[in-house]
Amino acid sequence: MLSFAQLNHLSASKSVTCNIEYRPFIASFSLLAVSAVLLLPWFAETAAAGEKGTPSTTVVLEPAADSSIFSEGVLSNGGGVYLFTGLTVVGTERRALLAYDLSAIPSGSTVQSVSLDVTVSRTISQTITVRMHRLLASWGEGTVDADGQEGTGAPAEAGDATWLQRRLGGDAWINPGGDFVPTESARTGLRVNGTYTYSSGTLAEDVQLWLDDPSQNHGWILIANAAAGFGSAKRLNSRENADAATRPLLTVTFSGPVAAPAPPQQVPVAGGAWLLILGLALLLLGRPFVRR
Repeated sequence: MLSFAQLNHLSASKSVTCNIEYRPFIASFSLLAVSAVLLLPWFAETAAAGEKGTPSTTVVLEPAADSSIFSEGVLSNGGGVYLFTGLTVVGTERRALLAYDLSAIPSGSTVQSVSLDVTVSRTISQTITVRMHRLLASWGEGTVDADGQEGTGAPAEAGDATWLQRRLGGDAWINPGGDFVPTESARTGLRVNGTYTYSSGTLAEDVQLWLDDPSQNHGWILIANAAAGFGSAKRLNSRENADAATRPLLTVTFSGPVAAPAPPQQVPVAGGAWLLILGLALLLLGRPFVRR
């Protein structure tokens, strides 16, 4: 039977052996913990950078060109302060043309939303529906400015858009009154004097198309519902109007072009050193430290 002194010695001996045998585990776990503390912030920062999206930007554009075309003759009003759409009291028709320069939007951007604000400044009719259609051919805006309220137009000059010609003295419309996509891009009801907004996903698709292929950017034509009847014409303020806030303003929200993939980021020198330590710690953990 062992004495108390022998038992005490044996216990101390096993304790020392245990401490010695498991010391590598303690060291390995310590290295793992230190490596994690140093590397986790770097990994978190890298992940956060990868998740950051391209911020949205909004631009408000005035027309690069606008004009009205008149069904009753070779008339135009490209230089006037007003635009017209609808039927007059004698049944002749007016349509408004609008085009916008999109160079302020970087090539490769993604269009998120588009809206157009127009201001009615004179009317004798109740609410009429006016549709926007994407134009399929270019047209001209001259300096012709009709007299008075401008609703009768003025004789077109060379280069002016008219009901029959995209530019007087040049190419004709295939279809009198303008060549446009049959499906409307947007519609809204115009009633009394005030500002009205067009907005739709198709408008955004139009602008995206023009941004991707500028050669197709011919703008829109505003066509009133003929069923509204005689005397339904609305007068809108044009880009030449003195009141800038009432001009036809196009609002485009977009995200910038997607940047080319960045080369893989290298682990910092300090991080590399700790990765080495981490590897050594893993090797230590894989060894059979406890004696059989």
